[in-house]
Amino acid sequence: MGADMTVCREREREREYATH
Repeated sequence: MGADMTVCREREREREYATH
């Protein structure tokens, strides 16, 4: 669960960076 959450957060951060 912890690992999954970390991946989700990392993916979101990357998406935000690409969106900007």
